[in-house]
This record gives sequence, C-alpha cells and structure tokens, in this order.
Amino acid sequence: HQLRLVPVTARSYMAKDSKERVRITVDLTQPLYQRLEALEEAVGASSKADVIREALRLYEFLVKRNAEGYKFSLEKNGERERL
Repeated sequence: HQLRLVPVTARSYMAKDSKERVRITVDLTQPLYQRLEALEEAVGASSKADVIREALRLYEFLVKRNAEGYKFSLEKNGERERL
C-alpha cells in the first residue's frame, strides 16, 4: 500500500485482496510532500496512501455533514473555534 509515482499509461491493478484498485499519479511540491510524510509519521500510518485514504474518508464525512446543515468547531479549554 505504497503511494507510487507511475506512468500515466498505468490503468489499474489487482490488489492482493482481489479488489480492483486504480493507480493515480500525484505531483506534489516538496513542502506538501513533507507535510504528507509528517502526517504519515504522526498518525502511525503504514503508508502515504493510507494517509490519503483516511483524509479522503474524513473529507467526505465533513462535506456530507456540511450539506446536511451541520456546523463544525474545535474546542480547547472552553474556547471554541469555528471551521
């Protein structure tokens, strides 16, 4: 489950679990790549692809809830910050 840069011609491959997966190529600036590496380490992910999958899952959740009218905020020591 590694994030790999592959030729644009690569379409898909069969994963070990027999689920079809699609490969993508992602071009990142060096600072953005370093942020991805830092997140991988911070959350103990086994790969950068896992970080991206989890980020997508979270983003989908937030977009769906926002469309349903939910508002988001963070709270620390009684102080609330809206997102």
